[in-house]
Amino acid sequence: MKRSLLVISAMALALLLPAVATAAVVVNNGIAVDFNPSASNAVYMQAGPEYLSANQSNFIGINGNNEYYTNMSITLNAVPGSGYVVLTNVLEIYNNSNSAGSVTVWLNGTLPTGVTLYGSTTMQSFTGSAPSGNVLLNSTIHSTSIHLTNKGAGEYLGFKLTGDASGPGTINLQYTIS
Repeated sequence: MKRSLLVISAMALALLLPAVATAAVVVNNGIAVDFNPSASNAVYMQAGPEYLSANQSNFIGINGNNEYYTNMSITLNAVPGSGYVVLTNVLEIYNNSNSAGSVTVWLNGTLPTGVTLYGSTTMQSFTGSAPSGNVLLNSTIHSTSIHLTNKGAGEYLGFKLTGDASGPGTINLQYTIS
């Protein structure tokens, strides 16, 4: 009898223990927080002057969360085989900052073998084998910086895609305003 009373007491205590162990004091006291998201950024990536033409030819596509892309994905397509596709001025990094200082933009990322990203502060042209401008990223260059000095300044971006390029890649855009 003593033993069964002890077992019943232990079981009752075990059932009550989780309720006691998880008890907490909750105080409901509202604190006002004012958050006003902005639809634009000081520096952002956008479709470039030749984006529409390249998009209609199914060589590039952009998905993003708003007009000033802060969360974008880019799809690139090449023609399979031994040739290449050159896309000029399909994207643009734009300085919308009101700062009188300069803006330094870092591009970091990895691109698949066979994909090269070119940049130029002037409209790119086709040089016979690639976009004019500087190589910003490719399968061996994973980080570079550019300087956009004034509001309204931009960096035009283009790609060279070889026919055997495939796979995912990432481009991260970071900037400082000084």
